[in-house]
Amino acid sequence: MISVIVYGRNDSHGYNLHKRAAISLNTMAEVLTHESDEIIFTDYNTPNEFPTFPEAIADTLTDKCKRLLKIYRVRPSHHLKVGGSHTHLPVIEPVARNVALRRSNPQNRWVLSTNTDMIFLPKNTGSLSENVKNLASGYYVAPRFELPETIWEAFSRDKPFQIIEELSNLGKAIHIEEKVYTQNLFDAPGDFQLIEREVLTSVHGFDEDMIYGWHVDSNIGRRLELYHNRISDGSILLDGYHCDHTRQITAAHKSGAVQNDIVNFVNDIDTDKIVLGNLNWGLPDETLEEVFIEQNNAKRFSKIVHESVGAPQQGYYTADITPDARANPDRIDQVCPEHVLPYLFDLLFTAPPAGLVLWVGKKDRLFTLLEKCVNEAGLNIRFCGLDEVTKATCNKTEMLNQKLQNVIFNCGTDEKIDIQARQKLFVSAGEVAQLLDEFDLKKSVKLVAVNPYAPLIEEFFGRLIASATLPFSTRLKHGLLSDKFGEPFIERVYLLDEKNSNLKEMFGFFARDFDLKKLLVGQFLTQDPVSQETIRSGKMIQIPWLFLRSGQYSINLKLSIESKNPLSSGQLFCLGYVQDKLLVKDTIDFDLLDQIQCELEFTLVDSYKTLHFLFLNSSGVELVIEDASLHKLGSHNT
Repeated sequence: MISVIVYGRNDSHGYNLHKRAAISLNTMAEVLTHESDEIIFTDYNTPNEFPTFPEAIADTLTDKCKRLLKIYRVRPSHHLKVGGSHTHLPVIEPVARNVALRRSNPQNRWVLSTNTDMIFLPKNTGSLSENVKNLASGYYVAPRFELPETIWEAFSRDKPFQIIEELSNLGKAIHIEEKVYTQNLFDAPGDFQLIEREVLTSVHGFDEDMIYGWHVDSNIGRRLELYHNRISDGSILLDGYHCDHTRQITAAHKSGAVQNDIVNFVNDIDTDKIVLGNLNWGLPDETLEEVFIEQNNAKRFSKIVHESVGAPQQGYYTADITPDARANPDRIDQVCPEHVLPYLFDLLFTAPPAGLVLWVGKKDRLFTLLEKCVNEAGLNIRFCGLDEVTKATCNKTEMLNQKLQNVIFNCGTDEKIDIQARQKLFVSAGEVAQLLDEFDLKKSVKLVAVNPYAPLIEEFFGRLIASATLPFSTRLKHGLLSDKFGEPFIERVYLLDEKNSNLKEMFGFFARDFDLKKLLVGQFLTQDPVSQETIRSGKMIQIPWLFLRSGQYSINLKLSIESKNPLSSGQLFCLGYVQDKLLVKDTIDFDLLDQIQCELEFTLVDSYKTLHFLFLNSSGVELVIEDASLHKLGSHNT
């Protein structure tokens, strides 16, 4: 009889949004009484690591609502396919509605396009299904009455009949029932648009060119008005109450927000534009996931993890992140893989089916446990190494654009990562960044670092991943590729004593065996040069692990003389490496003035390679580092 089409997105926050959606869905279900009635919810562009919106509020939905509810998940990758990168909004409304329309029950005569903030009170029978049973052909809209937030926020969302009963008297009692007439017959027609399914599909649904906010309802309303030569009054069927939610300004409602052009999409509509030319409306060729809300995902998740680890935890795990412990260069940042597993698996539990996950680093016990959980959950995720992707040829584009969802960097859990593995991890991270740039995946692929808390590793992944501040206990850092990664910036400089280090071993193939006891570590602070360590004769200034985009650059050092017996001049010998190859070699001569400026220019052709620079003080005088900076001069082909 009736297919109700609604849409939404789970962004993991918003009590106000969650409550009014539950109230709306439950009361809609209450007034649908025909056996073929359904509520089709398009979950649109919810982040892959989140459950769908109805799943997030499932505990507040009635059994009847759950029975009627059909959920189709439109992933972020689908959103990008239909123009998501060209709009500031996370949801393209006409696509979301068309997805539901395409997949609605063809046996149902009527489609009700509405929103999850409406409460409907059918007249006479109490059943909307009964009221439309013998309804004449046409396009129906109804007025909406604004319900103050204070009122609807007090409703018990799991008692829809009680809500309907209370509202039947409340509207008139507090004087809120006002019909607002417009050229669309009533204001805000999108909250109740009752349309015959056959008609709506014949005109190719909602106009998917309307990728901004507003007027989607007015567009379909104008087209249907021309189709039927009239707009019919739906207030004969019901009263509609809108759960007002304007205390907070949303992206679509804020002042100055970009809107769909009302002249083009509404005012200039004529009979030639009733039927749209788009034959691919509603993602017809996409096999969308249908989510069944009756599943208890929490119990299923716990069961899978428990069975994978095989035995319960014995005693408490412990970690020491006090300042003294963190400052200890010999600290061991190992953690039991079983402890990390639930948090890592949680990021993949709602992943798209048949997705691709890059695993960078050792495939240790954590990998084995995670793969077991993923297989048990039936996620059909394929894990592959970075080499497998970088060496792919004909299917590389398809592999990355269609399936890649996560890149997991294993920084070591139960085994401490060694020097060579750490360097390989950094080099691989540069390759990943280059891939994401090349295939325009920076805003869609999540990067996950597992236990990135060893010396140097924590600093590196803090630069690579734009991450929220996460609880240490999860041992994870995850987010998108940071915009800061690849920007010219020197965060730290190390001082090494050449006499106590094997220079050839350290820099010949980038297999440098850093002994942190021999490193004097400090950030440059121009305001406090006294706090910097003195570079004595025979010591090196080391700028490690720069990852830059291709271009021309300049490294600048600002030094001052500490020596009591200065010479007339001095030299810094400069070496710069890309991966294991010498990039630049130079000797900088300087006069021994109060302050010394040293500059080294270089050109980087390939992006995100490991860059490393050494400045050897051969002047025989003591110098103090006051500042170090890195500047981009231009692109490499200028």
